[in-house]
Amino acid sequence: MIEIRSFRDLLRLFFIFRREARTAFLVTLVIVVLGAFLLPSKYEANARLLVKPGRDNSTMPIEVSNRQALISPSTQRDPVVDEEKLLTGKGLARLLARDVLAELDKYEPEGTWEAFKYKLKQVAGSAKEGVRNLLVLAQILEPKPVEERLAERLLKGFTVSHDTGSNVMELRLVWGNPRLAGYILERWVDLYLEERTRSLGRTSLQGFYERELARQDEHIKQLKAQLQEHYRGINSAGVRERIEHLMDQTHRLRDLRMEKTNEMAGLTRLIAEATNQIGQHPGEVVVERELSLNPTQLDLKLKLNRLQEERTAMLRTYLEDAPQIRRLDESIASMRKLVAGEAERLERSQNRAPNSLVVNIRQEMLDAGLRLERLKQEVEDIDQQLQTLAEERNATLAKEPEITRLAMQLETAEKSYVLYSDSLEQARIDKALDDSLISNISIVERANSSAGRIFPKTLVLLLLAVPFAASCGLLTIYLCYLIDQRIHDGSKLEERFGVPVWGVLPELDNPQRSSAVFEAGLYRILSMLSLQQLREQGGSLAVASAHAGTGSRFVIERLKELLKTQGLEVLDEVPRGQLQPGQIAVVDAGSLVENPEALLVMNNVQKRVVMIRARRTTVPMLGNALSVLSTAFGKVDGVVLNGRQYEVPASVLKRFEGARGSV
Repeated sequence: MIEIRSFRDLLRLFFIFRREARTAFLVTLVIVVLGAFLLPSKYEANARLLVKPGRDNSTMPIEVSNRQALISPSTQRDPVVDEEKLLTGKGLARLLARDVLAELDKYEPEGTWEAFKYKLKQVAGSAKEGVRNLLVLAQILEPKPVEERLAERLLKGFTVSHDTGSNVMELRLVWGNPRLAGYILERWVDLYLEERTRSLGRTSLQGFYERELARQDEHIKQLKAQLQEHYRGINSAGVRERIEHLMDQTHRLRDLRMEKTNEMAGLTRLIAEATNQIGQHPGEVVVERELSLNPTQLDLKLKLNRLQEERTAMLRTYLEDAPQIRRLDESIASMRKLVAGEAERLERSQNRAPNSLVVNIRQEMLDAGLRLERLKQEVEDIDQQLQTLAEERNATLAKEPEITRLAMQLETAEKSYVLYSDSLEQARIDKALDDSLISNISIVERANSSAGRIFPKTLVLLLLAVPFAASCGLLTIYLCYLIDQRIHDGSKLEERFGVPVWGVLPELDNPQRSSAVFEAGLYRILSMLSLQQLREQGGSLAVASAHAGTGSRFVIERLKELLKTQGLEVLDEVPRGQLQPGQIAVVDAGSLVENPEALLVMNNVQKRVVMIRARRTTVPMLGNALSVLSTAFGKVDGVVLNGRQYEVPASVLKRFEGARGSV
């Protein structure tokens, strides 16, 4: 537990864990240097193949690509990916492994160093094979033949790639020998082309298309014969034309019938209206008559005039309301009624003749009746024709599904015949190409291997060995700092455990000779005891160790000597009675872990202190000790850190101080 506050604390870390850092540095350096010389060499072989557009990398077979209306090809598919899958197939790798095994048996390393590394590799391979056999015997691993394991190694070192939008495949093989790498990659390309031609070859397509062409020809003849028989049955060259013809005739007759029916309705209404008109007009009309004035009305008008004259004459003698005048008024009124009741003129003679309007209406009724009978006969003839057309249409519709099916089959068969004919010619061309081993794969760059190693880079490893080893050493220091639970100083003890630090005592090189820093630490402990209170009331102090080896006895003896020099009486045990002023009992309780009576010894004291050792006491140890004492007595008065070491040498600090002063 170290608190990093300055560069000095970082130096402390280095000197605290310098042994671990040195070990990590040396181990890493040795591993990197040995790896630079002893790691198996890796060489690279490269080749390039161009995938040209062709039938072999089409996104669909020829039979499907000819039917664009049925299947839409995917535009997102990269045909080069299929070629990469073929190149990296396990079957191809197994075939190649057989040739590589035969070539490995003939391989002889060149040079002493290469021979040494080759022998070393053989020894390591034999040991690995022995361990594998044991694991297979224990059924931990599955048994695999040598060819299959070599094929896996080949696939592991073989990569195929291509840039987006490019049809050039870049082949790369990593192997332990440049000559073998070039041979393996060249052989790999040859096997790929041979297996590709064999697997994609369409040698049987020509015979297949010839058989299918003959079968489709016979099928087309049968379909045409069946269709011809059905067409003779419906007396037409096609179902659609026959139905359209019948429907045209039906529509025309229905329109004509509608016209006749409307005309019949009009004639019926005409006859009914004429019948009503005949009843409203007389059968004869007056063509000539003679008229004169009514003599009766003239006689009555003369009498009325005489009465009015008589009244006028009497008004000269009598008043308006006289009885005579009233009687005359009544006579005049009655006379006027009689005049009004007589016609003004009288018909003396007349000539009568038949009504021409009635005669014309009757003639039109006769004509309409005849026309109506004729229209009824025509409507009956139209209905018979419509019934005949409906029967013919129903018969045609009954045969329509079969005729349509045969027509569709005939159309499909004709299309298939055309496609099979085209495909037959293409199959002949393909067979000729396969026989000549011609494909759409071209070798742009033949397999070639580089003499320079790609791994290990000895010079790079040697240059980076020291920096990398130093980095591993620093990383080791950091990891040790993270996992280190030892207490090195008392900077964070009070903050973490809540117990005050009474003093920090440095490590003494010679126990017989004290130092000023050590004495200062003792005085710090003495100040926590309060000398004035000890002189007036006395006191007791118990010192317990968190574990054995903290140096608590040595510190207690030095503390006792210091107390005596202050004029106090120091006791080794707490007396049964009360302590006298100037008396102090300093009790050594021993280790809390090893001494079972430590708690009994500390029971009657006033102050309790835990002694810990720097770089030996861990945080869990101190926590356990404080927990035990807090449980037993409620609190712990303080902690004393003994054996504090200054890890950074004074000479190093002086150098840094001088460098900082110059800056």
